[in-house]
Amino acid sequence: MAVLGKKIGIVGKNKVLWLKWVSFGLILVYGMAMFYRLGTVPSLYVDESNYANEVISLAKFGTDIHGFHHPVYFGSVWGQGQSVLYATLVTPIVKLFGFSMTSFRSLMVMTTLAMLIGVYVIVRRISKNELVAFVVLAAFITSPWIWISGRWVLDANYGPLMFTIALLFMLAALQINNGKTLRWFFIVLSAVAIALTVYGYLASWIYLPVFLGILFFWNRRRANLSVVEIIVSGIIIMVLSVPAIYFAIQVNVFHITTAKTFLGLDIPPLPRNRAGSLINFKHNVLNHVVMNVVHGIEDYILGSDKLPWNSAAPFGVVFPWFLPFAIVGFSTKWRAVFEKQFLDVVSLFRIALVANLPIILIVKPNYNHWNFLNIPMMFFVGLGLARILMETNSRNVRLGFLSVLFVSFFVFLSFYFSPKSYFENQGVQYSEVKVIDKFMQLHPKSHLYALGLSYNASYWRLAEKPVDHERYLKLANNYPEFKAKKMGPQHQYGYLRDAMDFGEKGTKRDYILIPKNEYGSQKTIYSDEKNIVFSHEPYVIAKLK
Repeated sequence: MAVLGKKIGIVGKNKVLWLKWVSFGLILVYGMAMFYRLGTVPSLYVDESNYANEVISLAKFGTDIHGFHHPVYFGSVWGQGQSVLYATLVTPIVKLFGFSMTSFRSLMVMTTLAMLIGVYVIVRRISKNELVAFVVLAAFITSPWIWISGRWVLDANYGPLMFTIALLFMLAALQINNGKTLRWFFIVLSAVAIALTVYGYLASWIYLPVFLGILFFWNRRRANLSVVEIIVSGIIIMVLSVPAIYFAIQVNVFHITTAKTFLGLDIPPLPRNRAGSLINFKHNVLNHVVMNVVHGIEDYILGSDKLPWNSAAPFGVVFPWFLPFAIVGFSTKWRAVFEKQFLDVVSLFRIALVANLPIILIVKPNYNHWNFLNIPMMFFVGLGLARILMETNSRNVRLGFLSVLFVSFFVFLSFYFSPKSYFENQGVQYSEVKVIDKFMQLHPKSHLYALGLSYNASYWRLAEKPVDHERYLKLANNYPEFKAKKMGPQHQYGYLRDAMDFGEKGTKRDYILIPKNEYGSQKTIYSDEKNIVFSHEPYVIAKLK
């Protein structure tokens, strides 16, 4: 491989060490940047707020918000469900350091960095090519989706990280001779990580069987894993996945309405399950499938899934102007370039990419619904770009491509932290709700009326003193769980009341949260008690005159 690198002018022999240190420096700087203003940017989105309340409840009381000690899946506030994997792993950190948005998000950053470092180390050690390792690393680091998803906690995005780590463990095992203890160590770790992926994202239940099926037939051709290794891995994956499989059957087949237990684990019902994330199977299914694929391709080519908390137009998952390199990386016959060991790396990422086909066909597209597609795509963008750079002896051409990649990333970062972006200037800040809560603690006999109580109550719960499950039900006026048509607080939560009830139930000692631009026309009705900021907009806590 060193001969090949010298022949095609990848890097000079005296520059290999320099490129390695550039890669290490890039990882270090990127890691520090990921923690920059982590507690405040991005602002809170309601899904993250709901999930944070689950973690606080686990850390403080040892149960989720519904009082389950060992849930296979969270019922969440409205019965829509959320995955348990990230919450389970981050709870010890929150216990140790106390809850803050930084401590809550820290594990997502650290896992993202571990995945990036793992990809770099595996590619570098197996390819024995500094340029390829550097360019693949650059493709990952400059991915807008990696940056966005790595800095906020959407439970679903932890699944692809865990799955990629499983792939890296598998690749590490394949580099070690059969029968070695270290090989078995990595095989077991890979199987465990694959099984844990099931608890990281619901769509993995569609994805993993396809991936494992393709992997099995690929292994029959390549004979990389022995029969014993396959059997042991399969047993580990199956045993660890049984509770999730049982949960899926109970929720999706039997549509349970009350909680069950299985092997000491809690199985909650999901009144609002995730079937809405799938296409319509009732009429003209083929047309729905085709349109689903078309819309998904549009999202990736146009650089936005139209959900501002997921993406920043026009930057996409990877920059759309670099997507053609993914085709190059995927389709190139690497046998003429690399030795067999690195061909295994390429093959596993190809399988990881192709296994997304069922998701692409039936799961409605957005960058998080299709998130198992994103990491293999980045890998092939990096590999394709590396291939182009390997084919040219022009230093200026190589620097030109890399400059465009990094300049694009810096432009994205400037937007990410700009006042115009959703991440910086929309959504709710934890500190904003703390200010409002502090004001209301000074008026213990008063209520605060606010619009969208059911939607916004999770923000207030996050800012207040943690409460256990029974206290939560009392604060929400004992609203029945899992049996109600609408789960979660509807008209009250502690001192919080729905603004739609203010005219009927509000008194002169109560307060109402009003946008500043609406308060001016209602000064004859309300007195200005306190000016605050909520959801990055000026608001007034007002009182009836």
